[in-house]
Amino acid sequence: MAKGPFSFTAASNPPATKDVPINGKTVAILVTGTWSGVLQPQLGMANQAPVNTEVTPAGSTTLQGTITANGLYFCTVAAVEQFLLAVTSMASGTAVVYLNLGV
Repeated sequence: MAKGPFSFTAASNPPATKDVPINGKTVAILVTGTWSGVLQPQLGMANQAPVNTEVTPAGSTTLQGTITANGLYFCTVAAVEQFLLAVTSMASGTAVVYLNLGV
């Protein structure tokens, strides 16, 4: 199930967070736009504070804790209720994000 686009701008810096209910095992995150900043992927459940998680860029096996460039990323989300993407800093521009929830 596709979600978005979600726009993150310097004006929303911080605490802009996009919260998406999930029901799959993987979230695909497509980041586009012209921007400079840091997006923090997070997972949440049971109405508790979200925790930071890691993503894997497409074509790589190396996990990274933040998103700082355009591209396609994947996040494993099994056994949690929410995927969140938070702005930890946004110096300029607009990051446009699309999410696809896998099963």
